[in-house]
Amino acid sequence: CVYGDQSLFDDLQATVCDAARGNEIFLANLTANALKLTPPMGFFKNFVVEHSGEHKNTLDVKLRGIMPINDIARIYALSIGSRQVHTLERLQEAVSSKLLTLKDSRNLTDAHEFISRLRLVHQGEQLRDGVKPDNHLNPSTFSSLSRHQLRDAFAVVNNAQSALRVKFTHGLM
Repeated sequence: CVYGDQSLFDDLQATVCDAARGNEIFLANLTANALKLTPPMGFFKNFVVEHSGEHKNTLDVKLRGIMPINDIARIYALSIGSRQVHTLERLQEAVSSKLLTLKDSRNLTDAHEFISRLRLVHQGEQLRDGVKPDNHLNPSTFSSLSRHQLRDAFAVVNNAQSALRVKFTHGLM
């Protein structure tokens, strides 16, 4: 709640979270929608970058890296009726509810933090240079270690999306 009667927000959140808990059709559709945002990795583990336009040779790390992790955490949270709104807290609750292993949660947390850090460093450099900040990073400008870590982070997201697909999309069949 940003402004106004907190109880109105609390009542709405409780209603939505209670209705979502265990609702297979809702969770399956939410999952199907979330799976449309995939990490930008090709078949041979190469980065899939924009081929033309203003953002040529870049990856949108918010859209294709951070948002998929947020979506994964949100779906797990809604499936158990959680009222958590922070991604990392949602992942912790998924572990407590045995929907997600501790290892998978830690991997997603590390991936989220790594990708977010790359994004923030990029945006800080843009601000320093007087450029409007964006989420489009050119992986060829990274060190080989950072490129390797980004590939690993995207692989974690990809694996978590596969697990999400198996766990929640049966409601669409």
